[in-house]
Amino acid sequence: MMTGEIHNMSGNSTLKNIVKVSLSNLCIVISGVFVGFLIPKVLGVEEYGYYKIFTLYATYIGIFSFGISEGVYLKYSGIEYSRLNKQKIRCFTKLIFYIQIAVLAVIILFSLFFLNGEYKYIFIALSIYLVELNMTAYYQYVAQMTLRFNDYSMRNIVKSMLTVVSVVLMVCIYYINSKQLLSYKWYLTFVLIISTVLYVLYLRKFCDITFGNAEKGTIFTYEIKEVIRIGMPFLIASMCSTLILNIDRQFVSIYFDTKTYGVYSFAYNMLSLVTVCTSAISTVIYPVLKKTSECKIKEIYPSLVSYMVCFIFLSLNAYFPLSIFVKWFLPQYTYSLEIFRIVFPGLAFSSVISVVMQNYYKLMNKNHLFFFKNVLVLGISIAANFIAYYWFKTPEAISYASVVTLIIYYLLAESYFRNKFAVKWHKNFLYCICMTAGFYIISRLNNLYVSFLLYLTIYLLSLFIFHRGVVKKVIYILFRKIKRL
Repeated sequence: MMTGEIHNMSGNSTLKNIVKVSLSNLCIVISGVFVGFLIPKVLGVEEYGYYKIFTLYATYIGIFSFGISEGVYLKYSGIEYSRLNKQKIRCFTKLIFYIQIAVLAVIILFSLFFLNGEYKYIFIALSIYLVELNMTAYYQYVAQMTLRFNDYSMRNIVKSMLTVVSVVLMVCIYYINSKQLLSYKWYLTFVLIISTVLYVLYLRKFCDITFGNAEKGTIFTYEIKEVIRIGMPFLIASMCSTLILNIDRQFVSIYFDTKTYGVYSFAYNMLSLVTVCTSAISTVIYPVLKKTSECKIKEIYPSLVSYMVCFIFLSLNAYFPLSIFVKWFLPQYTYSLEIFRIVFPGLAFSSVISVVMQNYYKLMNKNHLFFFKNVLVLGISIAANFIAYYWFKTPEAISYASVVTLIIYYLLAESYFRNKFAVKWHKNFLYCICMTAGFYIISRLNNLYVSFLLYLTIYLLSLFIFHRGVVKKVIYILFRKIKRL
């Protein structure tokens, strides 16, 4: 949907980049389906819970880039790869690598002396994963900032293929062992092998900014300070966003047993199949918008928000067939459908924040403001989840608290653009609230087939009531594409 606006901004190259990243993300969706539905089956609820504890803490290890990767991305975004000062970039590459090795050593020592049981294994695995993930993230930033989306996309495809292979091997082992549930350590080993392969591929591709002479001296010391100064607020703001989105899972992992956490996490696993689809635009949008005039940026902001919320509420139709499938294929995870039903509409608010608003805060050089808003929302989120647990002591209450927090987050994040751009925000916000309420009511019906048809009908009617202009633009773009064929 969004491609029409972005096409107008920057021409065919932007559209091609979005298509490339979208195709690679489609591969991630396919591999996500394998991981999302086969791994829970072969591991069982408790072992799957341990694996999801690993993935929960893995979302936090990006903090150990200390803003260097993010600062390099913000400072050099839009510059062609051939025009980069390789000696300067090599110094950043080596610096971040040495930092990761130091952190690895600290986490391993901490795990050996202070942790026991499964958590010792999980955190040692995290220390290894940390080096590979943060270095890979650094190279991904380099690929994105220099608009080398072929490199970014190809490695996503490789990762997806290797993930599918690993899941197939897990399923084979499961059936060879007469359907005995497997340990999460099996799959965790595959995850580490895949991350190692991806790191090596990036290392080979970007060897000219990794190996060789690096710039030194007091001038570069100043550059490091500047990159950290630029990148740290963005990093911390991003980590706060991650915490806000993860805080309910963190509460469930602390206050409930591993089985409950495994079932709760499965709901978010299904949710991630949709978020992967939105990340294609998020990946491309910042370097593209950075080359766009401020006047044009202001003009397209409301449209970007409209396209995003329309897409997310369309995706909510997936809840009904997924519910039917889970009840048949994974009956032990049926309880997760209630959690999924609660948190799914919250994706509209979180997607607008992460895909549109966060990129605009970067463009307007307001990372510090975004950071302070995130810290405030993080405090609200912790308080809301604590109150929900204290009063109700149920995972469902925590889920509702997280959705309420996302609505507050949306309003606070958009307040800057209401003042800066004088945007007419009421229509998009009212649309989100109406569609969220409609989904909650309709999804409570016992007949999932009737619910699906009813929600789809209401969604189509709501488009013509709230977003008639969006529908016209999409039809016009599709008509032009068909006419060219």
